[in-house]
Formats: sequence, structure tokens, C-alpha cells
Amino acid sequence: MRPAPPVPWLPKDRHGTPIVALLACHTGNPDEGERAVAPIKSFGKPIGDVLIRRKYVEMQSLLDATQPKGRRYYWKSEYLPRIEPTLATAATGIVRRIAPMALIEDVMTVEQIKDESVSPRRLNAALISSFGILAVIIAAVGIGGVLAFSVSARTNEIGIRMSLGADSGRVQRMILREGGVLVARGLVLGVAGAYVASGVIRGLLFGVVPHDPVTFVGVAAMMAVIGIVACWIPALRAARIDPAITMRA
Repeated sequence: MRPAPPVPWLPKDRHGTPIVALLACHTGNPDEGERAVAPIKSFGKPIGDVLIRRKYVEMQSLLDATQPKGRRYYWKSEYLPRIEPTLATAATGIVRRIAPMALIEDVMTVEQIKDESVSPRRLNAALISSFGILAVIIAAVGIGGVLAFSVSARTNEIGIRMSLGADSGRVQRMILREGGVLVARGLVLGVAGAYVASGVIRGLLFGVVPHDPVTFVGVAAMMAVIGIVACWIPALRAARIDPAITMRA
């Protein structure tokens, strides 16, 4: 907060009057800088706005007209990762004392503005993630259920195989191989469907492209592990079948 300097980008009738100034400098990706200041710009209409893309030397010379000729100055800034809630109240009180007729409402920190702006996308992402986790659980239960039914229906066949010399390891590999075929088919169809449908959630993604290969490979690997674990339980059950009991039945 300071008196408005006599610079050309501020109205002349406001020169010398108290104003609240916000100075920002982003030296990285210009698009990221635009996104960072967007919540601040949407807070209200300022009397002067110079937060635009410009060369660094131009930014440093914005206030040269306010300094005596030949005098050098520097800007000092400090990053505040968070502020106490009482600070906004205190700042609002100071502004009200200086300008009692000023309209001040919805005072929020940048973090609060950011949370409010991304809350709908965050909710959508949480719902989609929940549905995804539920789908994974259903898929795992489905694979395990299908193989368990298959093992139950083939109890006599497995008992005959074991009585003819097949050991428990061979039986496990047989059941795992059958389950692996189901998992492989599901992965192929799932990856293909996800690749086609990923454009639908393009607006919900931030920092990740819809067809990110790392995401596709990671999810496919995770689903493969879950599928193998779901197949392992029926395979262990099949390996414990007693051939003698099966043959008597």
C-alpha cells in the first residue's frame, strides 16, 4: 500500500492517493505466468494493469519516472508460502480506514481463490477416480469368480490329471495360463478403449496429456498385477484338490 506514483499507466486523478499495488514477476513459461496471475486479475477491475508479457528490463524500468534522475533503486520481494487468516482482516480494516466508501467484499487469499476455481474439476476427478477404483475391484472379483467357477466345474478333470502324474505346480500353471489369457484380452480391449475415450476427459487433466504413454503403461502394468493376483487364488485352490477324494466322487 502506497500513494499512487505519477506514472502514465495510472489515471491522473489518482496520482498521490493511497492505492494497494501488487507487483509480480514470472521468468518461466509465459503460459504458466498467465495462469498464475489469472485468479488475481479476476478478483476485480484494477485502475491500472501492467501485468503483461514484457522484457525483464522493461519491467524493471516501470517506475523509473518516479525516481530522481541518476538515482538507482532495486525491488526487494519476499515469498510468503502462507498467511494467517487474521492478516486479511487487518488489511481490510486498514483499507476501510483510508477509504471508508470503498467497496470491499469476498476478501480471499490467492490459495483460496485457486481452491475455489479448481474445486469443480477436483470433484470431477475424485468421482472419476472413485469409479475407476470400483471398476478395478469389480474386474478383480470378476476374474477371480470366473476362474473359481471354472475350477469348481473341472474338479474331476483336475483330479484325473493329478492322479495321472500332474503335480500341483503344473495345475497352478494351467489355471494361471487360462486366467492370463483373460487378463491379456481385457488389457488389450481396455487400453484401446481408453485411448479412444481419453479425449472426453481432456478438460479435467492438468499437466498430463490425454495420451500420456507413461500413464497407459503404468495403469496396464497395475491391472496386470491385479489380474495375476486374482488368478492366483483359484490356482492355489485347484492345486490343493485331493485326487483320491475326486476319483471316489
